[in-house]
Amino acid sequence: MASMNFDHRDTHSPLKDIIRRTLSKLGMGIPKTLSSARERLRVSQSKYGGEPPQIKPVLGPAGEVTAWTATVEATPESVETLSQTEVEQLNADASEIQYFFQAFLGRTLPDWTLVDLDLAFEAWHQSTDRGRFSPQVVTRITGAAFGNYCNCSLDMRWLAITDLGGRDLAVRTQDDRVTGFPFSTVAKRIDDKETGFFVSVFNLLKQSVAEG
Repeated sequence: MASMNFDHRDTHSPLKDIIRRTLSKLGMGIPKTLSSARERLRVSQSKYGGEPPQIKPVLGPAGEVTAWTATVEATPESVETLSQTEVEQLNADASEIQYFFQAFLGRTLPDWTLVDLDLAFEAWHQSTDRGRFSPQVVTRITGAAFGNYCNCSLDMRWLAITDLGGRDLAVRTQDDRVTGFPFSTVAKRIDDKETGFFVSVFNLLKQSVAEG
């Protein structure tokens, strides 16, 4: 079985994350309410099959709802180890994050954090003069940078995963239990005009890793 997590900050805020754990698929869109979260899962069921998922809240330290978790059936997938050339390209893309910071925060940040990345993405989202930073370029740069951040912080590595939804680059833990999709994460936020998600997505991945 696999779980799919929908992160939100409170009952009135958008559910801002869709991540994939083990074999479930990330990137279906951003549900705005619990009812729309159920609808997203129904779409997933029609696409991938399986039994209807049961949605359960994830509670924070003060008892607040911090996420919605649904267990879904695993789907068949194939996994490829990336070539050295592909890894080098990802690292090159990730290194361009400094140009992104310079353009939208006014400075480079050698020791950047995910808060910085959220701020830069917000500034880009609001900018009327994005220059060379098209949505495709921002997805490529921030997706690679975020993936590398997850790899370093959570002992993950890059893989290419192909399932019924297509081929996507992913980061996955060494024990193959937790998987995230950095590029899909960014692309969906751009499509849905959402910001402020890098920290929350990372925290959900971190929580999933801790739970094992």
